[in-house]
Amino acid sequence: MTTLWKQIRSSKIVELNHLHQTSMPVWPTHPKFTRADNETYAAGDGNYNCQLIMGDHCGTHVDAPSHFIEGGKTIEDIDVRQLMGRGLLLDMRHIAPCTTFGVKDIQHWENEFGPIEADDIVIFRTGWHDKWALKPNHRAFLQDWPGLSADGATYLISK
Repeated sequence: MTTLWKQIRSSKIVELNHLHQTSMPVWPTHPKFTRADNETYAAGDGNYNCQLIMGDHCGTHVDAPSHFIEGGKTIEDIDVRQLMGRGLLLDMRHIAPCTTFGVKDIQHWENEFGPIEADDIVIFRTGWHDKWALKPNHRAFLQDWPGLSADGATYLISK
């Protein structure tokens, strides 16, 4: 077995996705997640096959640059290797709803845990995952979240 596979198999892998369900929260103007059974054992088809219909912002996802940058890369143009690497979880649960966190917050984390390095994957824990709920209890998840400031994003890009 190659060294890479040994490293992968011995690494801690964290699944961050929420389960895709037909009543999961989606932004009000975006397509809802739909699953339609096409073939089932119960119908005598001898197998199970379904059709999935969803928007590219459905559930846990990576925003492509094209989402906010005209002419930016779409998700299929992003090298998947850019999404793999040492993961750093920065706890930002102390940030108030409807506000941003930035350079000072990131540097505070670095002072405690060490510097963010080139190619690190930075994940911010805002606590909003605790608000994930299926309809009709989904509204709190879709509003008032805190986010990364432009200065914070520029700082991370410089790393």
